[in-house]
Amino acid sequence: FMIFEEMLKEEREEGREEGRSVLKETLLLCLQSFGEIPDEVLEQIQAQQDMEVLKNWMQTAFQSKTLEEFVQKM
Repeated sequence: FMIFEEMLKEEREEGREEGRSVLKETLLLCLQSFGEIPDEVLEQIQAQQDMEVLKNWMQTAFQSKTLEEFVQKM
């Protein structure tokens, strides 16, 4: 039973990691529509592990008219 619980825990973590990756990729694609993404913004997005922060950034990106506006609201 303990092995099964451990396997479920690993699967959940893999799912979360995959979800973070998809969110980051989608966010970067959205931001690329504004032009080249500065390295510091790119690094900040890649380093972020909190799903809620990534979701908020995604919403902010969709509502922003420029990359500068997005960065100010990060």
